[in-house]
Amino acid sequence: MSSRSHSRLKDLKDEIKAYKETEKLMRLRSSLFKKCGVVLDDVGNVTEDKAVQARLTEEEAHDTGQATNR
Repeated sequence: MSSRSHSRLKDLKDEIKAYKETEKLMRLRSSLFKKCGVVLDDVGNVTEDKAVQARLTEEEAHDTGQATNR
């Protein structure tokens, strides 16, 4: 096999590996969202999801320093 062919074959294998990793992450993201409402960003970190936000009671908000002025 020529050096050029070997290099091209390696590039294709790397591309396939990257595709499989991307697909695996996409399946994980979908599964986590469906099962528990968790949303991951493109690198796999948990991001905030408006659908999962909980409302704090006034007492809880005060305890966390997030009390609102009413």
